[in-house]
Amino acid sequence: MSFPGGIAIVCAASILAGYLCSRIRSMPPGICMAVIASVAASYVLAWAVMSPMLHPNAGPPGGWDLVATMAWSSYGVPAAIAGYAFFRWRQRRSGDAR
Repeated sequence: MSFPGGIAIVCAASILAGYLCSRIRSMPPGICMAVIASVAASYVLAWAVMSPMLHPNAGPPGGWDLVATMAWSSYGVPAAIAGYAFFRWRQRRSGDAR
């Protein structure tokens, strides 16, 4: 998978995580959960793409694979926080905030 393709998938998953975590009543746990879910999405994508079942001749993941995963996270975390803030703002504006 290409680096930009991974960024797009991680950012979409991070925005979804931000939406889901915006439903949590308290703000600090919601933001923490959004950030954790964003980083988890990066690692899940990396390990799913590098799975030996998909690429039987590929060796174990190396250091550069983790660097790419951390780079995806550096785009995913701001997307998760922005998604959280946007959906939280929409909930407060519509009166749906808990």
